[in-house]
Amino acid sequence: MPSKITRKNLLDLHFSKNLQYFNTSLILLFTFLIGIIIGFITNQISYGNSGQLLIVGISSTIIISMLVVFIHKFRERMKRILKEVRNLD
Repeated sequence: MPSKITRKNLLDLHFSKNLQYFNTSLILLFTFLIGIIIGFITNQISYGNSGQLLIVGISSTIIISMLVVFIHKFRERMKRILKEVRNLD
């Protein structure tokens, strides 16, 4: 059976990994949103083209919802890991 120190170190590694995934997901989300905004500002995405707006809308919905689910999942994992580390002490 692993000692408390070993268990805590393993939990710290898992926490760091989930924190990195969480931060990466946030960066991807904001980069995507900024890209969409820049596309509209520079008229690369046309307001008048309904087909283009439909594709952008559907892909944005899918990508944003996936990233939000990932962010929520990683945040819950980090909370659970912190709770386990506190229980070790």
